Amino acid sequence: MKIGEFRLADWLQVYKPSVTYNLSSSGLDEPNLAEMGVDTSYSSFERVTTSVEELLKEELSKAYGVPQRRILITIGGSEAIFITYYYIAATGGKAAVPLPNYEPMIQVPGMLGIYMAGRSTKSLVWACLTDSNNPTGKRLSGRDWDQLVEEYDASRIYVDETFSEFGFGAPSNRPSHVEAVVSSTMTKFYGLNSLRVGWIVAPEEDVDGLVSVKKLLSNQNPRFSMWIALQALRLKHRFTARAKAIVQRNSKLIHEFLDTTPDITWSEPDSAPFGLISYKRGPSSLKLCRDAAEKAKILIAPAEFFGGEKGFRLCFTTSKEEEFSLGLNALSKFLRAELENG
Repeated sequence: MKIGEFRLADWLQVYKPSVTYNLSSSGLDEPNLAEMGVDTSYSSFERVTTSVEELLKEELSKAYGVPQRRILITIGGSEAIFITYYYIAATGGKAAVPLPNYEPMIQVPGMLGIYMAGRSTKSLVWACLTDSNNPTGKRLSGRDWDQLVEEYDASRIYVDETFSEFGFGAPSNRPSHVEAVVSSTMTKFYGLNSLRVGWIVAPEEDVDGLVSVKKLLSNQNPRFSMWIALQALRLKHRFTARAKAIVQRNSKLIHEFLDTTPDITWSEPDSAPFGLISYKRGPSSLKLCRDAAEKAKILIAPAEFFGGEKGFRLCFTTSKEEEFSLGLNALSKFLRAELENG
């Protein structure tokens, strides 16, 4: 087994403290929970007598329309990804991951020795993907799903849906007859990064195996975090209104940036607070983004970390409008200087 690298996490850790403009954060800023109507009092939490985990599963079962038994609470979305891939490996499966994609979706199966490049119609090969796609921000179309069903064993699909709620009610295009292991988290749409609460929704045949893996990793989940997450789910309308306002406002600034910046192509996202910027001439994405961080003090994520080439992921999650506008202006100036002679 070879330990994989999470280059994006290392990148953020190195450059985040020294930049002026952070355009790489894929999750919304953490909200003021009191203003959102969430009770954060520990004394209130101590008065809860019912199992908080079961209450959280009950809320998620309503949202997904599945029995509570098919829901597994995890310590964040990262644990959900690892649990699922370990389960795939333990049952003799392989993972085919379409590119570009979120780095752990590639690195974890690589570390476990089950990653497969390309596509396959062989049994026990799972199609493993993000929907909405990270980094493009695009939701799979019905045609995309038809191709997946045709090219893979349709019952062996794993979908990380961390950003799907940024579709603001738009239903998944996944055919109703295609069941998949699905994971998500409170981190991005709700902005609750500190809670580390995620979940897996699985077909009946996969539940017991996933639960067994979870028990080996972390037999218990943080109860106070689950209590806060439960309240947030019950107040989803408020978090949705907040997310929609931030995304719509920042989207306008993104399009102003695009209008004033030549030599780049924007992959218009439809269900995520980020998109992929591409360019044809110029340095590698790693060099471009390193120069952006070190010379212009702008933090963006290289496409190479997602399995792409000349490009970078641009996020518009911040609630600080003026700072975001200044960051885009600085990025536009930097790109014009770097790419016009590329």
